[in-house]
Amino acid sequence: MASKQMPVGTKKQNPNGYWRIKCEDGSWRFLHHVNIEKALGRSLGAGERVTFKDGDRGNCNPDNLVVRIVGNTSPGKRRAHLEAKLQEIVAELEHLGVTVEYTLLEESKAS
Repeated sequence: MASKQMPVGTKKQNPNGYWRIKCEDGSWRFLHHVNIEKALGRSLGAGERVTFKDGDRGNCNPDNLVVRIVGNTSPGKRRAHLEAKLQEIVAELEHLGVTVEYTLLEESKAS
């Protein structure tokens, strides 16, 4: 069957072990990307990569997937990214009625 004729949701495994899934727009996406985006409730960022906890590229269960930041990221950029993620999590918890209090401490610098 030609690729254009395959129904949405069709999955196929590449020779290197990665699964792809046909999406509604007709494109083919990595299944592990689709699954982690559903679990996160957002798209992956440009500097985010998905790895497999067990090393098995065929295991696309969200519990087996880890989002990692890659690239030439300075500690300041990394901290800003983590603080933004923390604020996102706090907002979601507060939306669920959970009160969250936290304090970000500045780095201590050795003298």
